[in-house]
Amino acid sequence: MAGTKRKKALRRPPDALAYWMGEVLRQHRRAGRNLEEKPVHDLRAALRRCRSLAEGIRDFDDHKRWRRFSEEIRSLFRPLGNLRDIQVELQWLEKLGGESDPIVREASARLRKKAQCESIKVRRAIEAFDREQWRGWTKKLPERLASLDLPEKSFLKLGRRSCAMVGKLHERALASGIPANYHALRIAAKRFRYTAENFLPAHYAKWKKKLSVIQDALGAAQDLEVLEAQLRAYKLLSGDAGEAWRKRLHGKQEEYFSTYRALVTGNLWARWGRELGLKNNSLS
Repeated sequence: MAGTKRKKALRRPPDALAYWMGEVLRQHRRAGRNLEEKPVHDLRAALRRCRSLAEGIRDFDDHKRWRRFSEEIRSLFRPLGNLRDIQVELQWLEKLGGESDPIVREASARLRKKAQCESIKVRRAIEAFDREQWRGWTKKLPERLASLDLPEKSFLKLGRRSCAMVGKLHERALASGIPANYHALRIAAKRFRYTAENFLPAHYAKWKKKLSVIQDALGAAQDLEVLEAQLRAYKLLSGDAGEAWRKRLHGKQEEYFSTYRALVTGNLWARWGRELGLKNNSLS
């Protein structure tokens, strides 16, 4: 049944919006019972897709309901993100170091304590989430989107603009090699992925496998950047042991950057842009 609904959700933006809004309600109830890694991740993923749809739709419809919808998403998405970051950092510590590693022990203890504080904030946000209002929106917002009867060329313009942004950030990241620029690229690539998934399903069907791997590679590289910053804040990267950890983190991060560069060889973003009608990174 869920698989059937998901396939239907990919046909038209109103169907996608209705599906993901329903998924938010399901995952919200699940996360209310359990704040372990998967419930937190799944709720954030559903919220992110709703946010992506709302951002795209507001290009064509400035009704205040879309703004209120986005604000409600943000109120839950942000605290979930803080907790999720900690959960991911703990995962990487486990992957990159053993339990006997003093840096792992110290950092893990501090992060678990921090996670307890963030969990309290998340539970408050979950309790404050207005399920009744959301249920009403689950009917009204997809209906409003369907009533706009937007032509495909409107969604193609969204896709071209998003792809052009990714292409520019791709060039900047490769030219500089700076992790912060790869992070900006990761965010833009994720937005492009959701734009294609929600508004251009025929194109997305051709690109989704590679887009998923791209997102995973850039996401892992950013996770390692966040972990290094946290270890530095805890003053755990000094001395020989700290230097060894820094090299380990940088080496692993470069592996993911290399994976990304291999995936997009031959200017993949430009090729996909041309498929959407984009010429020379211009929307004309």
